[in-house]
Amino acid sequence: MSADAANKGHSKVPSGKTDAAPGKRSAERNGFDHVGISNEMRAIILDEVSTAGGRTPLRVVFQGGNALALAYGNPRPSQDLDFIVSEEEDGLEAVMHAVRQRLRDHFERAMPGSVAELAHDVSPDGRLERWNVRWVPSNRRGKVLVRAEFWRTSPELFDRYAASMRGVTMPSAIGEVTERDLLTAGLQSLWSDKVMALANRPTIKLNDVLDLAFIADRLSRGGSLRSDAEVVDGLRVSAGIYDRGLLFVYDRLRPLLSERGLVGVDAPDGADVSGNTGRSILAVTEGTDTRPLEVMREIYRAVKALEPHVPALGRAPGDGPEYYERILRELPDAFRPRDLADLHGIERGSVEAYLDLWRRLDYVQLVDLDDGICVNSYRVPSRRRLARALEGVLGGPLIVIGAASLFQHNWIAGRPSFYEVAVPGRPTAESLPMLRGMKLIPRDEVWFERVQGHYAEGLDDIKALSPAFALIDGLTSQPLTEHCSLVWRPSPEDISPPGDMTPEEFREAVLLAAEALGADREAVEGYLSKVVIAPAPAP
Repeated sequence: MSADAANKGHSKVPSGKTDAAPGKRSAERNGFDHVGISNEMRAIILDEVSTAGGRTPLRVVFQGGNALALAYGNPRPSQDLDFIVSEEEDGLEAVMHAVRQRLRDHFERAMPGSVAELAHDVSPDGRLERWNVRWVPSNRRGKVLVRAEFWRTSPELFDRYAASMRGVTMPSAIGEVTERDLLTAGLQSLWSDKVMALANRPTIKLNDVLDLAFIADRLSRGGSLRSDAEVVDGLRVSAGIYDRGLLFVYDRLRPLLSERGLVGVDAPDGADVSGNTGRSILAVTEGTDTRPLEVMREIYRAVKALEPHVPALGRAPGDGPEYYERILRELPDAFRPRDLADLHGIERGSVEAYLDLWRRLDYVQLVDLDDGICVNSYRVPSRRRLARALEGVLGGPLIVIGAASLFQHNWIAGRPSFYEVAVPGRPTAESLPMLRGMKLIPRDEVWFERVQGHYAEGLDDIKALSPAFALIDGLTSQPLTEHCSLVWRPSPEDISPPGDMTPEEFREAVLLAAEALGADREAVEGYLSKVVIAPAPAP
């Protein structure tokens, strides 16, 4: 987990302060309405994200403190705007530059001489994008800063994060926009995020307690009763988005409640708040109308739901879940089963038992290639990180083939929902799992020798096969096993090479690939005769 992720973890959880007091002081000191201007800036950002300039909607979910305030009525808004975004989304830059232009146009009319600036910062691992939107008045004294943070996650976790289109009330009516429909985190997702925030902080913060109490009250009044399975799944997704796992959440939440506190919360006659959490919550909520018991019940619910998922295998007296967290945290994103014994001193006879338990609890995924590869689900690596880890373990390149390669080179129009990726090895099981949107297709040494020199860096910095080779490979691939599906086989109607490629160039490239991969030339000729190639535009 990167330093940015650790600091964030949740830095997405706001500070608990409203704009009112600092805004009032700024207005008095600098002669402008700090609160009003920051509201206008947030309204423009939300409006542009919701419309995406009229393009296909962004794969972005509005969440965090402002989502809770603007979509659900929490009286505690925050300064920054927080979003979760699918790591394959590439439209953020265009939207944020549209924000800057719109801010400039708006403030040039409203407050001539003022300046709207945009700064972009990306964490070293590429997961967190911060867009700092700053307004500077004409006298150049003071400023207003609004930060939009976009946290990138895998498409699988993005799709599992419960969200829906909701009317988000804008903090200011810019261009007569008062409400926009925006893909917004559901209350249960916000609950999971807030519990994750409590687990990730060294101390309990007032804003966490206030927000969790508000969410719990809304869920209760709405009749949204959650099963333990739903609680666990929501926490697994929220933790996974920030490179954590259930072991981490349980290990950090459990000490918050003393044994007496746990029993007290569960008792019908109320809670014993003499434990750590009770005292802390009483302290941070002093002077508010929040009841500590409500928050303790929420923490208790999370702890009890997670308990069956905490492995008990091989613990020595005094060992806790941190024992397993330490092992999984120190293991790389992908590893061989033998690494458990080589790196952590686990007896070789116990390795299989550990992996069997962790697989059932979704802590690892096993890939049946050669002598086995484990994907460390505790670390929840991104697609880019996982691809690099698999290359290191397999000792050879991962190469995007099939529809994703053809799409990257504009030979087909539709963007595939997952990548087909050739990996060195041979299948030893009926099927291979989907990993971070990658379907692994084992290829032997001969195949990799034949495509040598015909692939280059492509999608997500994973090497991609040339389109001609990807086309022939898709047409000639055979089932890996009786139950393992084929690589996508494009029909002639699917293929539409880019306009700067002549029919002769297209035909030559495909036949060259057919020869290199040993495809039947007559069959390829018959296929090519059905592909319609639009004539190149006149110069």
